[in-house]
Amino acid sequence: MLIDVTKVSKDFGFGEVFGSLSFSVNNMDRIALVGRNGCGKSTLLKIISSRETPTTGSVVIAKGLRIAMLDQTSADMHDDRIVEEILREPFAKFDARQKSLDDMQSRMAMLFGAELDKLVEKYSDALEKFVADGGYDIEQNINYVVNGLKINTRIRNQNYSTLSGGEKTLVQFARILLDNPDVLLLDEPTNHLDIERIEWLEGYIQKFKGAVIVVSHDRYFLDKIASVIIDVEDGQRYVGNYTYYVKEKENRELREFEQYKNEQKKLAELKKAVERLYAWGEKADNPSMFRRAKAIQKRIDIMEENAIKKPEKKKDLPINMRTNERGSDVVFDVQNLSLILGDKIIFDDANFQMRNGDKIALVGANGMGKTTLIKCLLGDITDYMGTIKVGNSIKLGYLPQLLTFDNEKETILEYVTNTTGYKEEPARRLLAKFDFYKNDIDKKLGALSGGEKVRIKLACMLTQDINTFVFDEPTNHIDIFTRETLEKAMSEFKGNILFVSHDRYFIDKVANGILELSNNKLKLFRGNYTDFKNKDIKVEDAPKVPVVKIKPPKISKGGKW
Repeated sequence: MLIDVTKVSKDFGFGEVFGSLSFSVNNMDRIALVGRNGCGKSTLLKIISSRETPTTGSVVIAKGLRIAMLDQTSADMHDDRIVEEILREPFAKFDARQKSLDDMQSRMAMLFGAELDKLVEKYSDALEKFVADGGYDIEQNINYVVNGLKINTRIRNQNYSTLSGGEKTLVQFARILLDNPDVLLLDEPTNHLDIERIEWLEGYIQKFKGAVIVVSHDRYFLDKIASVIIDVEDGQRYVGNYTYYVKEKENRELREFEQYKNEQKKLAELKKAVERLYAWGEKADNPSMFRRAKAIQKRIDIMEENAIKKPEKKKDLPINMRTNERGSDVVFDVQNLSLILGDKIIFDDANFQMRNGDKIALVGANGMGKTTLIKCLLGDITDYMGTIKVGNSIKLGYLPQLLTFDNEKETILEYVTNTTGYKEEPARRLLAKFDFYKNDIDKKLGALSGGEKVRIKLACMLTQDINTFVFDEPTNHIDIFTRETLEKAMSEFKGNILFVSHDRYFIDKVANGILELSNNKLKLFRGNYTDFKNKDIKVEDAPKVPVVKIKPPKISKGGKW
């Protein structure tokens, strides 16, 4: 056993985040921690890594165990070194040994006889151990991880402090993997990775010789790598991947509800028996009836004290995406789009057409220009060559990747009333539907989590009459429960959706088309992500459509309606 977690709980002073969690971690375990945002998954990882202390319970770690953690703040680390130095840091222990081998080699050239034989034997032993420990595999190991995470030469030769947040996260991730620990703790590792990098990481974890504990909302990823699921909210352990967990949890909840109903039925019958005995005892003036009633009441009290709690019904978020207007047959028509930003070609004679009823996932490697394409479609970037036409009855709603507010000192309630024009009571009712209640609505916008920001923006957007939604990474920072609710709403929506996502499960559920941005070109495939991945479909030939008069669309951007 590598790690033993026993009855651990955490309380920050405003109520338990989680309570009495127990589980063990063995070598080669692939454990996923699941639960809604705020249930303490990241906190539990910090407790295991000794960055936090539990309120109660204990975590026992095997002597000499090497634990490495990637958390959501890893990129914030300050470091003025060149990235290449950071990547080579895990191999610093080999530098002195390599120097010692080089020194022995130089001395051997000047020795003879017994002295030479003695040094050759010492050199051979040191060299054998150096090779066995991987001393000559350093370049291969670095290149394997760096190439897998697509950390290019420019980044490797750059000062760490000058990198973007996403690039810093990649470097920290690579640094942790290169350290080759006994246990990997990964908090939302796929958040800043594109699909290619995620698929590489899946392969890496499957081959990893140690144990892995991961927090992730990427269900496809969890299905690929997890063999044990721990539900942090109810403390239950499930042996299987995420799909198994969902089915087994549903079955367990059904069994618990049946047990609860049977127990309540039995209690109700016993209570009626007590009432009858008291009534008969009074009528017949029979003390034995009262004694029997008291005995049964005592049994009822014991049963109620140990009774199964009524299973809580999961509250659905009412994300109802409705539209009263069908919109034009052609939503977006992009012809011969070319764009250069700085010295980088983003698009080179790119073409695609989105039609009414399309729900298209825009995919491609990070940095290829997906967000740039969205900005071109919305009219935020105009210095391109070619044409972009937007249907004349298209009403756009836009949820950007980076969610910001003009005034972060506003409360949630103030923002919603100012944005939607709702009075206080209707605004409170709207917020309650999106899981914001009395204690939440006075929070300042600047203190909100990523998931809370998404829910606030969506709540406001859905008060507008929109027939086409454009989402840039809508699933970032939201938990699985909210993703499931959003994907259901998007699937049922009768309008049009163009969205960027690296969540393959989400794409499979929502998309009826995949728009791939690769080599500065756009290719539209019909089908979901599985169809696209299997390449069982052909590139769609853009149909000929009549030229229509295009009017400027009404665009509702996140936070500015």
